[in-house]
Amino acid sequence: MGRMYAHRLFEMGYGIVAVDVRQTGLDILADELAGHADRVLPICMDLSEPGAAAKIAALTRDLDVEVLINNAGMINVASTAAIPSDRLAAMMGLHCATPLLLCHEFVPRMQAAGCGYVLNVSSICAWMDWPLIGMYGNTKRFVKGFSRSLRLECAGSGVSVTTVLFGAVDTPLFGFPQKAVRWMKRLGVMISPEKAVSKALDAMFRRRKVLVPGLCNKLAIPLLPLVPDSLLRAAVRRFGRLFPNIRQAGLDDIPLIRRMADVAFRHTYKPLLTPEQIDYMMDWMYSEESLIRQMTEEQNTFLLLEGKGYASIRPDGSADGISRFHLEKLYVLPQYQGQGIGRDLINAAVAHAQRLAGGDVLVELNVNRHNPAVDFYKKMGFVIDRDVDNPIGGGHFMNDHIMAAVFPVSDNSSPRSRRA
Repeated sequence: MGRMYAHRLFEMGYGIVAVDVRQTGLDILADELAGHADRVLPICMDLSEPGAAAKIAALTRDLDVEVLINNAGMINVASTAAIPSDRLAAMMGLHCATPLLLCHEFVPRMQAAGCGYVLNVSSICAWMDWPLIGMYGNTKRFVKGFSRSLRLECAGSGVSVTTVLFGAVDTPLFGFPQKAVRWMKRLGVMISPEKAVSKALDAMFRRRKVLVPGLCNKLAIPLLPLVPDSLLRAAVRRFGRLFPNIRQAGLDDIPLIRRMADVAFRHTYKPLLTPEQIDYMMDWMYSEESLIRQMTEEQNTFLLLEGKGYASIRPDGSADGISRFHLEKLYVLPQYQGQGIGRDLINAAVAHAQRLAGGDVLVELNVNRHNPAVDFYKKMGFVIDRDVDNPIGGGHFMNDHIMAAVFPVSDNSSPRSRRA
């Protein structure tokens, strides 16, 4: 959605200061606005980090800033105990500290100029102290509260503060299952990102106080706090399977990854490779030094379903205008196979890639040509693109299919099989 805000404001004649945690998103925006580099200032920065607001203010000291949009967001649909502490801290920084401090930096400059618009993106989850999304909702409650205070403080200064409280928007942020997406659209609970951006900007320029798009969302707000705990507990038991506790791994998780790999990797390749090649590949792929390098230098993101399986995915450039990613690993412990965990891990990896790319992604993977998992990947929408025989050292080879699929964001449909 950030790029959509940028495009709309650019079309209205504004210069753009675009802040993104990934250079990939800024490169895509630069390509889309090619020929207008003088009107775009790209800043690659993690807005969850302390000091981010002050750094942005310093980089834009010589600019006349009239519009501030605090749109960046993140979420873990999981129990609080299952979310890593650094992820919780990042959510607090991204949703609470940085938007507040950006307002602190830019609102006085707008007031001095006598005109300005602030758009702070909250959520109807601000009324939902619910399991699995409680931390997200409470950070968005802070946005709602401080926005109202700031709006009243700015009265008469020429600066308006608009708070938009979206329900579900059709982006990869929540990673809803496709069946749920279809029903939410039919019920009017979910709207397209294009419609969300259009309504938010219209409300901001009309200097409206608050916007809650969607009749269902408006009707739900007074009822959400009344849902009894017993019903919420039952819902978690019934539907919690839709949101498996998959989390991003850090360096501290390397011992866990190695333990799971020692079981899952060996189990997978015992019928396919010699014991000598399995030992060689375990050291090559899963030594502590190798995993540190993969997580840091190679931008490989590892995703864990605690104690059951893991996946990893990394950026791999672009092809035909679409961001390319490589699914490096996908393994489930033998006792948990056949429970849909592999599918959940792929969906989580794809959603992560879509968030990084800000749009559709092409995902490739290597799979041994005799691995029964080939059929699983075909069911997930992948097709065999080509075969490779790669030497990996020690006289060993990887005799693999390269499989590929395009996963679109815009229509939330099934993946489109594609030859790379």
